[in-house]
Amino acid sequence: MHKDVHDQSKEEMYQDFKLVMEEAEMLNVASTSLGSSAAGMSQIAARLANIALQDSNRDILRSLKTDNKVLNEIHEEFVKVVLERKIAIHSFQEARGMTGITGLSGKIVDDFSSKLDLPTIETVESIDADHRQMARCSRREDDTYRKIAGELKSRVEKGIFESVQNIQRSPILESSQQMASKPQTHERYIQMPFVPNTRFVGHAQSLAIVGLGGIGKTQLVRAFCYIMKARYPDFSILRVSAISRATFKQDFRNIAQAYSITAECEEEQLSAVRDYLNSAAAGKWLLVVDNADDTELLRDKKNGIMNYLPQSETCLTLFTTRYKELADLADYNIVDLEEMSINEATLFLKKFFRHTYLVQNQALVKEFLEELAYLPLAIVQACAYIIKNSITISKYLPLVKTTEKEMINLLSQDFHDNTRSKESHNAVAVTWLVSFDQIKKDEPAAADLLFFLAFLENKAIPLTILPAFESSSELTRAIGVLVGYSFLSKQGEGDEEVYDMHRLVHRAIKVWMQRENLINKRKQKTVSHLVNIFPQPEWENRNLWHQYMPHTIRVLQNTEQTDGRAELCLRLGEWLNEDCRTSEAIRWISECVSWRLQTLSEEDDNLLAAQLQLSVAYLDTKQAPEAIEILQKVLAINREDHNDRLMIQCALATAYLHDGQIAEAIEILEKVATTEPNLIAEYDTHSILQYLPVLAYEAEGRNKEAIETLGKIVAIEERILTEDDPVHLASQHNLAIAYSNDDQIDKAVVLMQHVVSVRQRVLRDDHPHRVGSMEVLSRIQAKKDRRDRRETEEAEKISPQHGA
Repeated sequence: MHKDVHDQSKEEMYQDFKLVMEEAEMLNVASTSLGSSAAGMSQIAARLANIALQDSNRDILRSLKTDNKVLNEIHEEFVKVVLERKIAIHSFQEARGMTGITGLSGKIVDDFSSKLDLPTIETVESIDADHRQMARCSRREDDTYRKIAGELKSRVEKGIFESVQNIQRSPILESSQQMASKPQTHERYIQMPFVPNTRFVGHAQSLAIVGLGGIGKTQLVRAFCYIMKARYPDFSILRVSAISRATFKQDFRNIAQAYSITAECEEEQLSAVRDYLNSAAAGKWLLVVDNADDTELLRDKKNGIMNYLPQSETCLTLFTTRYKELADLADYNIVDLEEMSINEATLFLKKFFRHTYLVQNQALVKEFLEELAYLPLAIVQACAYIIKNSITISKYLPLVKTTEKEMINLLSQDFHDNTRSKESHNAVAVTWLVSFDQIKKDEPAAADLLFFLAFLENKAIPLTILPAFESSSELTRAIGVLVGYSFLSKQGEGDEEVYDMHRLVHRAIKVWMQRENLINKRKQKTVSHLVNIFPQPEWENRNLWHQYMPHTIRVLQNTEQTDGRAELCLRLGEWLNEDCRTSEAIRWISECVSWRLQTLSEEDDNLLAAQLQLSVAYLDTKQAPEAIEILQKVLAINREDHNDRLMIQCALATAYLHDGQIAEAIEILEKVATTEPNLIAEYDTHSILQYLPVLAYEAEGRNKEAIETLGKIVAIEERILTEDDPVHLASQHNLAIAYSNDDQIDKAVVLMQHVVSVRQRVLRDDHPHRVGSMEVLSRIQAKKDRRDRRETEEAEKISPQHGA
């Protein structure tokens, strides 16, 4: 019997908690004054209250959403009026759930939401209809029509403002009145040290207590507390700060004074407060443990805060924390507070400005909010700056977009906000320093990872680019910590691990690193790591290259020149050249050459390698004179026995051919063929050797020799290269051109169609090789069409003669 009563009491408490959560909702309202439980907030309420609710169709949910803040205010005013004037209420509820709509099998507006929950003055009646049929009556004889019309007629006859005393009391109403009339056995205590936040607009998707610093955890819990205060007069509301042991002790000291709890020493006072709150004498209470982020402070076996937190099955404890790993504080009954939507953020922004013209430009507002990542604290800070300096959003935006340094400076400026606790940092960048310090103390591997990530792009970070740790489990742990703090998030649900970092966190890390004097040291460490892992410019590595490219460019743009940076510039330039982004390639390779000319001797192999790559990039952009100038100097310096001399000669011959100096090119090629005849006989890494004779043959109109040489190359490549290898496709491309030049049009069309098909599959739409092969195919096809027409015309001329 005792257990039944206990379970019933516990369930009622959870239901009460659920109702308050639903009342707190600012969005997701249906066609009633309180809102529909099919909308989003009830999902959160269910998780917090450990109650399973209906999971409704998302499209229906979107159609139910509206601005509930206004409706809440109307509802509260209406309740106030009916209570003061003792107006009797008659509410009608839908008795049947929806059918025929995927995902909706229950009531759209549940029993709670369709009434005012005022049992002493309200009569509730069900109508045998679902949500769609509630207000649809086809004739006067409908049962729904008769019930509603009958009640309205009765009100008119009796007087709409009939006193509630004249309504017949039900046993339930009598019981409710008796409970309300019983004196309380304890004094209610309210510890809410902040003024109500009139800018609070809630979150449409979730009510959470776990989330990024500055995302609004405390604001959301505060809103809940004020609603709890208004609806549940028998609940005391307590709040303690877990930022430090000192703040926690001070807040417990305040509670002890409020309840007149005495103790001989400070430690005994903590235990005494806990024991009192655990007792029946304390009554019901809601305890908010704010900023529970320090693992050691919370869980220390001897003096941890958790040792002094009360636990009662009839009471509630809410934690706000940035670190998801601390979810077990609430027995894993948590929800993440996600970023605001554009609509929520816009509404939030409008709360700040008295002059509506400041937010009339929707495109500008959207850009402003995107730049601040829809983060409430960042929006508050930016608005404070705008108001303080009497500027507009259009004037503020260039400030945050000019340089990273300027952005960091703006994010670091403190401001006054009376809706936040005194111990909290108001500046966005500064508020995260607490978390960064905590990570550095407890999870040094995760801190090292943060240092590295600070120099990359904040989006699409592949797992393979991350620095190696002593074990894979250590890296997994480091990533998990950053995900737990909401600093990192995984893209999608696939097996490939790619992560995004919150853009403002990404910038705030630099503030922390500046404070720790780590910027320069970590920059060079990041460059060295990228040099070590950067993939070779080979076709099979193209996916890695495309993933690494934006991060490498970001690192190079924000680091000063060193030997390591010069090498990374060269690696990047090689890949850009392979990807036919030759203008970008020239930029980065030129930086490498410039640095090495200053720091190395002219015979140094590293300098020669960079110059050779730069000349190849010039050739790809049809800048043959620039390539010839570089290669002539390099060849003059290069020793006769140097490993790369052959490649330099071939590159120079190619430059001569591109520049129309055919005789000079053939002279070099004949010398190369005499010196290294075996290199042309079989495919090797110096594939350029195999194309040079072809170019010379084509220049002199020697198509047969070109076809013979290219045929051998293609045959060899078919054995050792994949179908989509760009080298193999280039050989086939050139062979098709040679066929066309030799009037073997049918062979040329078939081969070029194959090249186009493969390149369309593996290359981007605007890739020069893809576009080029399509243009060549078009020309060859046109040549074939002309030949076919000519042959048809000739056949038609001959045919009558045979007939004669």
